[in-house]
Amino acid sequence: MHRKSTRNYLFKVFVNGKMIERYETKKLCRFLRKLKLIDWHISGLKVYLRVSSGRSLEAHGILTDFYNDGWYSNKVDFDQSLAAFLE
Repeated sequence: MHRKSTRNYLFKVFVNGKMIERYETKKLCRFLRKLKLIDWHISGLKVYLRVSSGRSLEAHGILTDFYNDGWYSNKVDFDQSLAAFLE
């Protein structure tokens, strides 16, 4: 199985259904610094997180993206998921 192991990090911040910020990078350090700027005390806040693990060939020969993602409305759940996605 051929696998390219470049990670990609993305988050989108929504307040009351409207996107107010989007950030994407391949550098984990930059990503973690930018995450610290999210104000989790805002009412109606939801954050979408996606950590891409790269692409790989499936058994049928199809090149597929592998990623973990989710929606979060509090910092505790977000941090736990991010830690799991980075393992």
